[in-house]
Amino acid sequence: MIRMFTRLAPLDARSIGRDGLMRILPALPLLVVVPVRFVLPVLLLRLGDVFGTPLDAYYPGIASAALLLISPALYGLMVGFLLLDQRDENTLTALRVTPLPVRSYLLYRLAAPTALGYVVSVAALLLAGLPQCRHCSWRQWWLRSTRRWWPWRWPASPPTKCRAWP
Repeated sequence: MIRMFTRLAPLDARSIGRDGLMRILPALPLLVVVPVRFVLPVLLLRLGDVFGTPLDAYYPGIASAALLLISPALYGLMVGFLLLDQRDENTLTALRVTPLPVRSYLLYRLAAPTALGYVVSVAALLLAGLPQCRHCSWRQWWLRSTRRWWPWRWPASPPTKCRAWP
């Protein structure tokens, strides 16, 4: 499985490097962090003044939703563009005669952007200053959030007084 990733990833990197739009897509979720962290709070304060409602309390929810939705969507878009390029170049039909099973290729196509989207989403949340919990550090938050998905790989989370987790 790892061998398949190490052999197909450089081919994808070469395909991404050829196209100008595709070169921007991997870094775009991390570039969105800057406006979310610095522009969105000011915008919410101004809109709150206009409407007479304190909208700044909604910042963590709006910022989290934006960052958690943008990263996987952009990596899915990138995979879609890669598949379109491969279809146009007839690479997908050439893959049928290789020893690589179609099931393994589909697993690679689905697993790589999913894992990358997860890692970049968590990095974007941390760079944006989220989660905003004063009782736990980002390390404790990371261990607790990943432990829910992969409980057999991570050690038990350190004890904390964080009320965000049961």
